[in-house]
Amino acid sequence: MESLDLAGRKGLVVGIANEHSLAWSAARHFRNAGAELAVTYLNDKARPFVEPLAQQLSASIFLPWNVSEPGQLEAVFEAIRQEWGRLDFLFHAIAWARKEDLHGTRPPCPRLLA
Repeated sequence: MESLDLAGRKGLVVGIANEHSLAWSAARHFRNAGAELAVTYLNDKARPFVEPLAQQLSASIFLPWNVSEPGQLEAVFEAIRQEWGRLDFLFHAIAWARKEDLHGTRPPCPRLLA
């Protein structure tokens, strides 16, 4: 049982990459607490990983949002305005890392070991 009551609230979750994402865990808690969610995905490559998760959340808005692509931010907020008329909260979990860092093939930074 969720201790947070988000019934009737509208939230945007940005940064779900797959079922291991922090954003996915947060989104499940928001949904279990009663929130209606909008979910974004990075690009066409990410969509097959994120779309089934958005469906599990019953996300009524599901759109691409690459912060480096002009117009995508505006398109997401325009869709929210048209669909809901408001946004109560936003959970931002966008991150960037080099591919080597994500696969553990790069040696650790010496400064971190000191």
